[in-house]
Amino acid sequence: MHDVLKIKFALKLAAFTGTAASAIGGRTLSSLAQIGNHSRNRRTDTKRLEDTWKDMKLLIIDEVSMVSCPLLARLHQNLIKGKHDQITAPFANMDILFSGHFHQFPPVKSVAFYYGTDQNTSTRPVNNQRDLDCEFGRSLWGQLTHAVILREQNRIQDEIYAGLLDRLSVGKCTMNDFQLLNSRIMVNNNFCSKKFRDAPVIVPGNNLRREVNTIFARNAAAASGQHIVFSIAEDSCTKYDLPPSKLNVLQKLSYTETGNLPGELELFIGMPVILTMNLAVESKLSNGSMGNITKIVSKRKPLNDKGRYIFSELPTYVIVKFPGISEVLIEDLETGEVPIFLQTTSFTYKFPGTFRSTTIRRRQLPLVPCYAYTSYKAQGKTLPAIITDLIPPAGFKKMDASFSYVPLSRMRRLTDLVIMRPFPISVIQRLPPEDLVAQDKRFDEMDALL
Repeated sequence: MHDVLKIKFALKLAAFTGTAASAIGGRTLSSLAQIGNHSRNRRTDTKRLEDTWKDMKLLIIDEVSMVSCPLLARLHQNLIKGKHDQITAPFANMDILFSGHFHQFPPVKSVAFYYGTDQNTSTRPVNNQRDLDCEFGRSLWGQLTHAVILREQNRIQDEIYAGLLDRLSVGKCTMNDFQLLNSRIMVNNNFCSKKFRDAPVIVPGNNLRREVNTIFARNAAAASGQHIVFSIAEDSCTKYDLPPSKLNVLQKLSYTETGNLPGELELFIGMPVILTMNLAVESKLSNGSMGNITKIVSKRKPLNDKGRYIFSELPTYVIVKFPGISEVLIEDLETGEVPIFLQTTSFTYKFPGTFRSTTIRRRQLPLVPCYAYTSYKAQGKTLPAIITDLIPPAGFKKMDASFSYVPLSRMRRLTDLVIMRPFPISVIQRLPPEDLVAQDKRFDEMDALL
């Protein structure tokens, strides 16, 4: 992009997730705008913002559906600081190009840009700073001046399936669409080609993700003549020593609840893994990067606990080969190989039967198996083939068109898809949020003026 536009020093590329940022050769929006990354010295923070933004004329933000209103408000505030704009014009008068498809998952635990576009849902109570940031971010988004709708489909290479996805995104799938998808259900066919043996399983919830990963890892390790070795996270609390009962509770939590470090991590040579932290986005080592373990380095041999092999001490590091890296990053390693070291994070958890949350410090490798991952983690990816499940997990709330649209739009053709089990037609006839429909109408009107 920089080379094409010939404005390298006046253009910045960003995206919400590390994976999306890496795909366009950019940085995460939070790191680029230094959101949530403050030192104790305000002058130092301001100087870093000035150095980043002083020559910038254009910012391109990809996968914009994941960006929230509060994040947009904080971006504006930091651009004002970095540009010394006394007028406080939107984004310090810098041009911003937003790119992406809003008919996907909205920001997690936050507010999408389009919230309030529909007049029937425009009232929202303002009780704290976060609510103020939401309203301010929404106001900034409302000042968008141009919209261009790209109507030519380049990713989907199946015309019939492209039409199905268009209807799916707005909740208008037909019985013919339902029957077409039913032809890809696993129980109706014997999908045993190598394409599907190596395909990731895209699931709607973390419980099923863990179950699938456990089964696949066990079978793959046995097929290669290896034992799975478990790396158990080191959890501690500054206030008191955690008893075994509480340590067991923490180990069973999803890594998304524990600062992106898993409690128990299966390891064996060849196992596919996914990074759970942004380590070096510019080198394509971001949250969501996928690779395979080629070496496990530990000071101690694992112990055999009734047939379950466990490291008595956390491994020093593992070497992972990432297909997305096409160069030698470290001498003496192969192309794409990178050592992944232990990381430390903190999170809060409210144990059952207690009144207050406890701050937990965790040390572990920032990896999880990636035979299966959630639909949210798959958003933004284009995959050669997938196996997916379209049954909502128990207690799933606020299901709209994005529930099925995101996993079903990850491949290029219908023949690249396998569905795990039968599903009701109602799953593919869910409507998008009313606010999103109102925004679509607004964008159509803006696009028609160009």
